[in-house]
Amino acid sequence: MRRERSRSPVRPQQPSPTAPPRKIIGFGERKPRAPGTGFSSGPPPAAGGFSTVAPAQPVPRQSTAEILEKYKQYNPQSNLSNHNKSDRQLYVGNIPLDISTEDLTQILNKALIDLGKPAGIFQGGNPVVGCWISGDGHYAFVDFRTPDEAT
Repeated sequence: MRRERSRSPVRPQQPSPTAPPRKIIGFGERKPRAPGTGFSSGPPPAAGGFSTVAPAQPVPRQSTAEILEKYKQYNPQSNLSNHNKSDRQLYVGNIPLDISTEDLTQILNKALIDLGKPAGIFQGGNPVVGCWISGDGHYAFVDFRTPDEAT
């Protein structure tokens, strides 16, 4: 059974005498937002529409050959080459997303030297000579001086 609508006229609400008049927003009009709300709550763009914040400087990428040559300058007695690279590499997973290659190399070198002191290993210099972090930043491959140090 269908219910009938009331045929009484709808009376518009009477605004109170102290309230400011309301603007009726029609199709295609936007309701003004309070400052600091919405998606673009940041500072307004500078002249020309460009942001005043300088972009982050990209970290220069080095090839393995460049890393090896740099390391050989400081350790001429080492016999590093690209031929034994897979034997000298170690996978490191679950790394922080905001860590850089320099930070990861420094942390691993310090930890390995501290752990190797009682046994007398890793005392001839820094064992980690290079590092590559994946594009998504979840894992890295670390290059060691020798295959023995990687194991």
